[in-house]
Amino acid sequence: MASPHHKQPTAFLNHGGGPLPILDDPGHASLSKSIRQFAQSLSVAPVAVVLVTAHWLEKNGPGVTSAANPKLLFDYYGFPSQAYTLTYNAPGDPALAARVAGLLRGAGFDRTHQTDRAWDHGTFVPMMIGFPDAEIPIVQLSLLASQDPSQHLAMGRALAPLRDEGVLILGSGMSYHNMRAFKGAGVADLNAAASAKFDSWLSQTCTEVSPRCFHDVLLCVIHRGDCTGNCSRTSRPAHKMGQCSGCTRVSPTQCCRAFVATIGRGRRSWRRRRNSNI
Repeated sequence: MASPHHKQPTAFLNHGGGPLPILDDPGHASLSKSIRQFAQSLSVAPVAVVLVTAHWLEKNGPGVTSAANPKLLFDYYGFPSQAYTLTYNAPGDPALAARVAGLLRGAGFDRTHQTDRAWDHGTFVPMMIGFPDAEIPIVQLSLLASQDPSQHLAMGRALAPLRDEGVLILGSGMSYHNMRAFKGAGVADLNAAASAKFDSWLSQTCTEVSPRCFHDVLLCVIHRGDCTGNCSRTSRPAHKMGQCSGCTRVSPTQCCRAFVATIGRGRRSWRRRRNSNI
């Protein structure tokens, strides 16, 4: 891609519960407002977006969407009928997809592959909220099924040059995703406190821990689960393996946050937007 371009930040966005943020669910009002505020805070519109979604894991190497006009994947169930007729006609960017794949292969991810996979709700929900005009090209990027923190940190480092090319890099997921606690009777206050405790720790780690120690801290959290204590394992590995207030195991969302934090280390370049107990 040509330069010069305005250097874009990186950010992690909480996309909420399925399509609820774009169905005007009252419980997601603050989350939607936060995403809109983030989009409005960009001093220059990005030339494109690379979005890392927690809802796509690949076993054989990173997946990169390369279709010119991707479809939407309604990868949720049990919602009102309008949740399955949504449209978002932003273009894809085959040239950027090839650039992303090239950067990853150059960093040792030889099995990076391009695909015409549709955009899942981890992509289209925050983009519909923050960029409703659907004019910015999007390339969706998978996580690795191994959920290995070292590999995701390496992917982040490989893609960092895209920021200087005017590309906004986003991670999309939830930092706290204990659905059992959300639905349990009489646990709302406990759940909110645990969520706030973990989110505070995670924000501090991603913005204040020195680059030299960052990798070791993540490994310690992921494999030992003693970052904040009070861990509570649940049985929902598809989105959050070891959902807890203290982070017992790596999860797709944790990989996303580590990923974007690696691309843009420090307070000025790494931004977060969340409603952590949703």
